[in-house]
Order: sequence, then C-alpha cells, then structure tokens
Amino acid sequence: MSQDRPENNEPSQQEGAQPGPQDQEPPRYGVRLPQGQQPQQPQPPAGDPTPYGHTPGQYPPPPPGAYGQPGQAGTPSGYGQPSPYAQQSPYQAPAGGMQPAGSPGSPPKQIMVAFGLILAAGALTLLTGIIMMATPVNELTRMLQEVIDSDATLRQQFEVAGMEVAALAQMSKTLAVVFMAIGVLLYALIAVFIRKGSNGARITGTVLAAISLIGLFGGDILSTVTVLLGAAGIVLAWMRPSSDYIRATKEVKRRR
Repeated sequence: MSQDRPENNEPSQQEGAQPGPQDQEPPRYGVRLPQGQQPQQPQPPAGDPTPYGHTPGQYPPPPPGAYGQPGQAGTPSGYGQPSPYAQQSPYQAPAGGMQPAGSPGSPPKQIMVAFGLILAAGALTLLTGIIMMATPVNELTRMLQEVIDSDATLRQQFEVAGMEVAALAQMSKTLAVVFMAIGVLLYALIAVFIRKGSNGARITGTVLAAISLIGLFGGDILSTVTVLLGAAGIVLAWMRPSSDYIRATKEVKRRR
C-alpha cells in the first residue's frame, strides 16, 4: 500500500527569485550588499514622520546668533558673549592707576614735599650738633666770656654765683649735643609718620614748629634756615590735599 506524500500548500520559491521587501534583513556592518540594492533607512515611528519637525536626513538649523551667525537686533552672538571667567580678578590692581578698596592711595605731592623739608631740617640740626661736638671747650669758654663781659648785669650775677665760665661751657656743650640728637630724632619721626598719614604727627610737628620760631630772634643763619624748613613742611602738611590724604588714612584704620 503506497503512502500518500504530504501536500505542501506553501508556494515554493523559484530559483533566482528576489525576496520581497518584507523578507529582507537590514544590512549589517561588514556585509556586502548585492549589486543594485540600497540600504534601508530607519523609518520614523508612526505619528512622528519627521523628527524635530524637519526633513529626514537634515539637521535642524542653529538658533539665531549662535556660532557667529547674525541674530536678531540686540541679540549677541553665542561666542561673542563675555565669559564669566574673563572677569577681573579681585587680586589684580584696578586699571587706570586706581587703588584697591582698603587703601588710602599714594601720598599727594604736598605730603611728599613736606616729608623732604622736615627731613632737611633734621639734617641741618644734625649738622649743627656735629659742629658743636667738634668745637673745643676752650673756644666755647672764650665765646661765653665775651658774652658775659659785654653785659655788666650778667657779669655780676656770675660773680655772685661763683660759677666758672669753663664749667658752664662744658655743660652747655653736653646739653646742646643731647638736645640736638633728640631734635634730629623728632624731625625724622614726624616726617615719616606725616608721610604715612598720621594726624598726631602733624599736630606734634605744629607745636614744635611754633616753639622753634623763637629761635628766629638772635639765632645764626644755620638755625634760622632749620626753623624755616621745618615750619614750611608743617604748613604743607595742613594743605587740603594733605588733609584729605590724612583723613582717608584715618578712615581706613577705623574700618580695620
């Protein structure tokens, strides 16, 4: 008894027939496509035929003003905007010679000239002290004796006191050198602190300059020049630019 062969209801593919689009697999990397066949493009999902609302295969145009393209009026370019990292560093000195916050600034010209004049007065005081130290006691004794002999009242007082002129000359020399050394130190301190904007140094210098004006009467030329230099320096220290600088220095110290 012969067995019936199973009927094959599926249509058999003919040799050399091309598969339909549904049966084609997407090409893989490294697989060579048959001649005349183009790779399939991925189809967008239903309901969104064009991603981002643009034609497939094209990129959306950049926004106006980006990458150097001209934008709307008043809209800066994307690369033309100032970078926040290009801002000025707080540790750099401001442009234009301005001083940073917390500094009174450079001393004005009046303060610098006053500083020089007061130092010059101190230098002349030092010179006077050196001359006094180099003067022999015998020469000082002779000078004092001439002064005493020229005044009868003064000569009588010396005779009553029994004071020797040589002892007075030695004591005068020692005191003069000590006071001149103190004067040099005071001139230097007042000049330095006025330059730093100290109001106390300016007031102290004013008092000392007023007292030194007494030396203008009957003093020698060196003493007169010394007094005038110191007084001129104090006058410059009271001018308006100097006062503004000292006031600013005081304000900075108060904030600290």
